[in-house]
Amino acid sequence: MMKQHKTLFLLFLRHTAWKVLLVLLASAALQFALAWFRMPYPTENSLEVALVPIESPLWWITLLTFSVIVGLLLGATTGRGKGRTDYLLDRLAIPPKEVILCQGISNFLTILLFWAAEALVLLGLCRMYGAMGGHLGPQTIFLATWQNDLLHSFLPTEEVSRWVRNLIWCVAVGFTAAAGSAQLRQKEKAVGIFFLIGASGAFFRCPMGNLGLDVVYSLLSLAVTAAVLFNAFTAGKEGDHEEEAS
Repeated sequence: MMKQHKTLFLLFLRHTAWKVLLVLLASAALQFALAWFRMPYPTENSLEVALVPIESPLWWITLLTFSVIVGLLLGATTGRGKGRTDYLLDRLAIPPKEVILCQGISNFLTILLFWAAEALVLLGLCRMYGAMGGHLGPQTIFLATWQNDLLHSFLPTEEVSRWVRNLIWCVAVGFTAAAGSAQLRQKEKAVGIFFLIGASGAFFRCPMGNLGLDVVYSLLSLAVTAAVLFNAFTAGKEGDHEEEAS
């Protein structure tokens, strides 16, 4: 059984890892290019001011990147692309619940990677500001994270509730996407994950100091995930896939 689970993880990695890395690299390149062309002259503006004109475009790029990555996670085991992964799942004979849990863990790690990559990109943009002549003191970036909503959402610094909310969000997206893949394999609609994708836009630009809002977002994410997992776990064994005529 352990060998089968290892094969399952390798299946997820083969179909998503390199694609996710390419998406993250393209997103990073686009964000740096945007900052290079649209950031105000660093020598004449503080870091907080320099980030204002590019915050909204950065938010759109981040949301698009996230949506593409979730789309890749959904398609990892739904029979799309080379290899028809749905057939391989049938041959492994792993119970559907275990498939969802294994894929959920893999997805969770992928969303963590997205979070870490975007945080590094935003830090890189701050460093680029300094390289272009802007002043970067010991507390400059720290203060900027408290004045820029996008930067703060990915680098919450000392706001514990935002770190917890982000971690819960990663878990929720990962396991909801895994359950969504199972629903798609059964020809059902994966409503839950699309709801979380839509809500993520607000996640990425939530103002600091909103403990109540962080709690609401966390509970909402967990509620959606619990409902989707319950539906996937009680839907019964996934039916056999009919082989398409060549």
